[in-house]
Amino acid sequence: MGFFALIFGLLTIAGGVMGYMEAGSMMSLIAGSISGILLIVFGNAYRKGEAIGKSGILIVSAVLLVFFGIRYSNGGVFMPAGLMTALSAIQIMGLILSPRKLAGGVS
Repeated sequence: MGFFALIFGLLTIAGGVMGYMEAGSMMSLIAGSISGILLIVFGNAYRKGEAIGKSGILIVSAVLLVFFGIRYSNGGVFMPAGLMTALSAIQIMGLILSPRKLAGGVS
């Protein structure tokens, strides 16, 4: 799931850039970049077996799930809200179901 977090992070950054380019949304650019960079950093930590990686990915993904889930339920438009909701849910479920043991005893 660490590799998925890296890809998810890159997609999140790309989505923020697209939001800025299409709608002029500086908030999309900033939020997408911060969220994406955090997912990449935590994904890399997770791949190294560091417990902070899993916790960080779960927190960032949960925030994205709530934010985009609300947007999707209000607007019903799949792009980008539905896609980000689905990717966030996949990331969270994958980490929860992962049997991988990490440094520090966190599973």
